[in-house]
Amino acid sequence: MNEGVARRFERLRQRLSGKRRAVALLLLGLCGLGLLRFSSHADASQTQRPADTREADDAAYCAALEAKICALVEGVTGSRDVRVALTLDAGTQYFYTDETKRAQTGGSAQTSENTEQTYVTVRSSDGGETALLRTRAMPTVRGVAIVCGPLTKDAAVEIRNTVTTALGVPDKCVYVVGRNSNRKGTSE
Repeated sequence: MNEGVARRFERLRQRLSGKRRAVALLLLGLCGLGLLRFSSHADASQTQRPADTREADDAAYCAALEAKICALVEGVTGSRDVRVALTLDAGTQYFYTDETKRAQTGGSAQTSENTEQTYVTVRSSDGGETALLRTRAMPTVRGVAIVCGPLTKDAAVEIRNTVTTALGVPDKCVYVVGRNSNRKGTSE
């Protein structure tokens, strides 16, 4: 079964050569990022998750982004000798459904307003209650470091442009370097 998948992948790789391959990988990466972004808003019925699971989700999200950026860079350079490291701005943020009740007390001369905020909870099958998740915001990318095989200055600029477009980060947040012995003209 693995050989069949490898043969199909190799045929697809042969069909997509040069700029067509880079464009296809860029579009595939953007679609993946879009799916990640929209899937975080689609499941409003998800219950609160433990902190250790959240950290594992953040690590998995970072690893998935690194793999996608690695595939994009491989598409641009044609080299499989690519390493990518991402830093995220903060962890995943969870926003829960809440209700706010306001009540005014007092006479016409003096009034005060009391507010009470409560979270909507959901009862699970085992009888426990958890807060109802309204939205999950994935962490934003703070910086990207890319190390790959020998590069020209033009290739480094093309990689930077591809990655900044795919992630929506400024170019000052992306550093590209080649593994040249002299390193001349490989970093921007």
